[in-house]
Amino acid sequence: MGDDKPTITQAQAEKRIEDFAKATAEQLDPKPRLARINQPTSDLHNCIDPADGGSEDRIVVSRAYWLEDIPEAKNADIARQIMEYWKRQGHSIDSAEGLDENQPSIHGYTKPDDFEIGVEWSTDGSMSFGATSPCIWQDGVPGKSPTLPY
Repeated sequence: MGDDKPTITQAQAEKRIEDFAKATAEQLDPKPRLARINQPTSDLHNCIDPADGGSEDRIVVSRAYWLEDIPEAKNADIARQIMEYWKRQGHSIDSAEGLDENQPSIHGYTKPDDFEIGVEWSTDGSMSFGATSPCIWQDGVPGKSPTLPY
């Protein structure tokens, strides 16, 4: 299944997410200041229950960013801008909720590489967005167990 094929590396997945976040933020009006949510132990996870039936010795890479300098009253508008940009890029949106209540929650996947993407509203009125890679080999090649920070 998916466990014997080379994949992108951890570093490539991190760069993909960072580039994705910057490109998304550039499309927004007003432009947010991206502040990475610093949770180093949550950036890397074991690949648990891989969708492709492959090895659990792989990892997923996750990163999330606060969208700072966005007034709470603009949350739904910004979320709609994000969703429309992602659709224009060919990504799939599985769900979009809370837009009418200014409490957006959007979930989807990038195409063609299947990174999970999302926008979330927080109870303090702030918003974040982020991405999680599909299951990958940490060094891009099968067979080596991952080195995780915890």
